[in-house]
Amino acid sequence: MTEDLERWADALALLANPQRLKVVLALHGHPGARASDIADAEVTRNYVSRTLAACERAGLVEGDWDGQARRYRLTHEGVHRVLHELGAEHTERHAEDDHAEA
Repeated sequence: MTEDLERWADALALLANPQRLKVVLALHGHPGARASDIADAEVTRNYVSRTLAACERAGLVEGDWDGQARRYRLTHEGVHRVLHELGAEHTERHAEDDHAEA
């Protein structure tokens, strides 16, 4: 039980920071995104890369190599559900993928 509590607290702490939450929301809406796809004027590529690495260590996302780039996707079902409860939506492409799996 203590291990679960620590793991949950780590996951929630990652999502409690507005900049990290922005990264996770971007990934939620665009599965398979690279750090450079998510970075913008407010969040640098370096920050996005560090955030994605922390999320991967926490078990929230998984990354796959595509040549020299790493593409990430949200894999933690609980976080996925929480994002939907908060009103996060999928891109059209991702929504179609969800229906294809059902």
